[in-house]
Amino acid sequence: MDALFLYYEVCQLQMEAPKPHPVPCSKKVEIPLHYENEYHGAITREETNSLLIQDGYYLVRESLKSLGNYSLSFKLFNEVKHYRLYFDGIYHFIDEKKYDSVYDLVEDGLISMYVTTKGKNYINKLFGLTDTKSSESGDNIDSRINNIRKRNTSTTSSVSIDAMAEKKFIPLTSETHKFKIATFVGFHWCDYCRNFMWGLKQQGAKCKRCGYSVHKQCISRVTISCTQEKTSKRVFGIDLTALLSMTNTLRPLICDICIAAVEDRGMDTEGLYREPGSANEVKALKAKFDEGKILDAANIELTPQLYPNIQVITSLLKLYLRELPVPLIPFHQYNAFTETIDMKDEIDRIKSLKSLLSELPSAHYELLKHLVQHLNRVIQHENKNLMNASNLGVVFGPTIMKTPISEEGWQTLSDVRSQRLVVENLILLYNKLF
Repeated sequence: MDALFLYYEVCQLQMEAPKPHPVPCSKKVEIPLHYENEYHGAITREETNSLLIQDGYYLVRESLKSLGNYSLSFKLFNEVKHYRLYFDGIYHFIDEKKYDSVYDLVEDGLISMYVTTKGKNYINKLFGLTDTKSSESGDNIDSRINNIRKRNTSTTSSVSIDAMAEKKFIPLTSETHKFKIATFVGFHWCDYCRNFMWGLKQQGAKCKRCGYSVHKQCISRVTISCTQEKTSKRVFGIDLTALLSMTNTLRPLICDICIAAVEDRGMDTEGLYREPGSANEVKALKAKFDEGKILDAANIELTPQLYPNIQVITSLLKLYLRELPVPLIPFHQYNAFTETIDMKDEIDRIKSLKSLLSELPSAHYELLKHLVQHLNRVIQHENKNLMNASNLGVVFGPTIMKTPISEEGWQTLSDVRSQRLVVENLILLYNKLF
């Protein structure tokens, strides 16, 4: 069972967590300004338990034993949980995490508790795999840092959230990073173990100096020194949303550059995107994008003099899309997209696809739109490049919508067909979908 399968399972658990459902109060009670109709006044735990009939249901009540103090109660795994609820005039909280609304607090709590309970084995295996990988490369790590790491592993990884919140910054193994608990928008991956960071708020820690982001459990294991550079140098293998937040661009520069080069001089090339480029040239060009700061990628020229074979550029674009941690069409939307291909009525199919596209993360939507627009232009040259929508579907299907991973790690012919048809439909219906 590899790490890719494990992080997919943890990601799926986050999507499966119960959704918050406020239980409205049917009685007339005076509701404090900072609460809404989930507030039930002073009621007993027994009354509370009877109102929370299923997982995700929650309410706020006043404590009978301590009037003026409030409690949050919600149900998960068929058990009602009670917490003292605080409000500081701006935010709601039950511990060091603070939220704009009680709904947000419950949503994050349900996800965190659901994932850590249901995914306990997956999470243990994820960090187990990380420890194994780290130990294999231990000979290459400075012995001083190694000693610090050994000294801290038994304590830092078990530090409570409360204890970490008491310190503005968390000391770390390399003695150079300055970690601070952080909230990451959208799906985010740990820079140390490369695995999914679950939850909605304060999912991990981020270095104030260089932006290196890790799970709380990984803080004590970090052995990479702080570069004190705010921008990551890598382009490949970085989560799309995270990459664009660093570059402050609408789409990855590498995609814009490659597509522009293809449209400038490669549209009539026979077998465009089907024929591979030289593996060594692709590897070397990839290294150029990853060597400097991301913003420097805009200065890389893909001229005919430097790269006469357009296949090198098309292969680089496909490689970039293949190495995204979350595919352009994310795992959790895979089945919904593939179900549309069986819709006989085109109007229904368009309606379903438009709805699914609107649910994509904005970074994914913008890049998919640009890519499909480009592929739509490619098929306009079919008489010369011999690439129609079906052919491009075969090429890009497994690249932009990878099969949700099973423990066996294989996909069926049905998966290949579904991927091809989804991409084919996106290309042919581009003008009606975007």
